[in-house]
Amino acid sequence: MSSPESEFLSRSKFVFLRKKWAEPDSRQGESWDFDGIPDSSDRWMSYDHEMREGLATFGCKSFDALVVSLKNKLGRKPVVVDVMGGAYFLNKVENTSALIGVRVHDKDGDFIDVYGNSNNQLSKSYLKITKALNRKIIEADILTSSGWNLIRRENLSADLLLCRPVGLFDNHRAMSSVFDAPEIYAGMYASLFRRMLSLVNRKNGVVFTEVPDIFSNKMIELFFSEQDSNIGSQTTLFTVPDRDYSWGGLKRRYAVIRFG
Repeated sequence: MSSPESEFLSRSKFVFLRKKWAEPDSRQGESWDFDGIPDSSDRWMSYDHEMREGLATFGCKSFDALVVSLKNKLGRKPVVVDVMGGAYFLNKVENTSALIGVRVHDKDGDFIDVYGNSNNQLSKSYLKITKALNRKIIEADILTSSGWNLIRRENLSADLLLCRPVGLFDNHRAMSSVFDAPEIYAGMYASLFRRMLSLVNRKNGVVFTEVPDIFSNKMIELFFSEQDSNIGSQTTLFTVPDRDYSWGGLKRRYAVIRFG
C-alpha cells in the first residue's frame, strides 16, 4: 500500500503536515489535555462534554455509560479504541475487554510526571487508567504505511472507536499555507477515514469522529451520505454548540456512525 505522502500531497506539504500532526506527542514533559480525562476541572476538554449530543442519541450522558450499554447489548465487554489519542476518557476501564490508544508516542510517563505526585482526584484518575492491565498504547504514525502495519498487527475489531485529535483538524493548522485549498487534503483525509473504519466491528460498531474544519457542511454531508450507501452505516452529524469550541469562525463538528 502506498503512503498518503505519495498518493495525495507534495513532499513539502507532507513534511509540514507530519511535523504539525506530531506536535502534541513530541512535547516531552508536557501533557495534552485534549485527551479528555473525565474528572478534569476543565470540563469542556472532556470527550463526554464535547460529544454529549451524540451520546444523548444512545440515552447516555458519558462514554462510561455508553460502554455499559454496549456491554449489555453485545453480551460481553466491548473493545474500545481511541485513534490519535491516549484512551484516557473512561473512569471505569474494567468495563472494557480492551482499551487501546493509538498515537505517535506514548504520553503516559509525561502525564504521571505532571500529575502523578498529587493526591487529588485528577491524579488518581490518571494513575488508575495508566495502570489498567487491559489498556494499551500502540505507538504508530498514521501518516505512514509502516504505522498502519503496526496497527493492523493487533487485529483490532473495535466496538466503540473514537477519533478526536483536535489540533490538525482545526482550520488554521490543517493547511500548509494560506493558499492551500481543502481539495488538496481531501484525498488524505478520505484515506485515513477508510483505514480507521477498517478497525471497527462492522456488525455492531459505533464510531465518534471529529470532522476536519477545512470541509464545508455540504461536502461533509455528501461524503457521509455516499459512505453510508456504500458500506451500510448510518451517520449523524453534530455541531458542538459551545462558544469554546469555535475556532477561526468555524464551529467544531463530529459524526456518529453506527453499524448493524
